[in-house]
Amino acid sequence: MSRPPFSDHRVKPDAQSMKDVLGKTFEFYQELAVLTSKFKSDWTFVKGNGWLLNANKSNRTLFFLIPLSNFFLISLMINAMERKAILQDQELKDFHVDVEDAAKFDQYYTLQFAINGEESYNRFKSLFNLIFHST
Repeated sequence: MSRPPFSDHRVKPDAQSMKDVLGKTFEFYQELAVLTSKFKSDWTFVKGNGWLLNANKSNRTLFFLIPLSNFFLISLMINAMERKAILQDQELKDFHVDVEDAAKFDQYYTLQFAINGEESYNRFKSLFNLIFHST
């Protein structure tokens, strides 16, 4: 596996470096910043992964964003109640397999989204909006 683009702990990502690394997916990163502007976001350095963007509200992690070359990964964190509600909602059946397969860490389940274009971004955004629309 190649080195993450932001693996130098001394150099925190900025808008220009993100644009250079993300390429065409930078527009989705910008839209995500607007979508989540009411939440707190902090860059955190993690050895082996490089810089990660942690979006949270009231000490609850909503997601981690990992910038990679020409795309980014989002690890969306859902709790047990959210997981159960998604699995019981037939309108969200397109997410059932993802939710069933989500890894559990502490009290949260992690859903992975590779954002490499409009379709993958819209899929993430629709679930994010359904879960966190009222927070």
